[in-house]
Amino acid sequence: MQQRPTVFIDFDDTLSDPIPFFTQFTRESAALFHTQFGGDQAAWERAMGDMLVTVHDDYLVRFVDNPTNGYLDWLKALRLRSMQLVFGAMELPIPQDAEHLCIETQFAALSKCNAAFPGAEQMLAELTQQGYPLHMASGQESDYLRGGLTGLGLTQYFGRLFGPDLVDCAKEGLEYYARVFEAVGVESKEVIVVDDYPPAIGWAVASGAKVIQVQLSPLVHQPIQPGIAALVTHLRDLPWQIARIAEKL
Repeated sequence: MQQRPTVFIDFDDTLSDPIPFFTQFTRESAALFHTQFGGDQAAWERAMGDMLVTVHDDYLVRFVDNPTNGYLDWLKALRLRSMQLVFGAMELPIPQDAEHLCIETQFAALSKCNAAFPGAEQMLAELTQQGYPLHMASGQESDYLRGGLTGLGLTQYFGRLFGPDLVDCAKEGLEYYARVFEAVGVESKEVIVVDDYPPAIGWAVASGAKVIQVQLSPLVHQPIQPGIAALVTHLRDLPWQIARIAEKL
């Protein structure tokens, strides 16, 4: 077994508060579209917000209880579909380079967003200094994570940014963690997962990994889950909790 366990950290509600983050993302995307294509910026914001709701609903229908239902195919089609929804709402023609525009605008907008929870960078710096390999394990795709972490100023602390697209499996079941661990080349007994979402915590526990549940959101209070190794309510406590768990592995 390696000297330090590998740590997989979630993004939404674990590193970043999704409510202000998505508000920022919608606003920044709308500003970019407004600059490039004209129109009313508030209307762009409404179009972006409606699109994100539609995409989320489509994701739930396709992947809940069915995580291996073709994530990569869905993501490729999503980029064009999302632009069709946004530009259709604005009564504008779809740009010929719509897929590239989607990727480019997403990264540029996310790079301007920051809703990191207090202590995020200090926590990651401490874990890095202590020699823990760090990776993301999120339901968001890897390009989104790269943009989001750029906005948070935290990209340099992570290795792989999982991203269901990196394993062609939605974060909707035990299979997600099995594929992520395999991709990194670690066994579940060598892993610590940090997450907030009860189903994801359950899948990670079932995989055999040690799991730390975080409760950081000022608005969302998830029940404490069975089988966790620790509960953290402030990111400053994460390094010493990880160290405590690592000593027993």
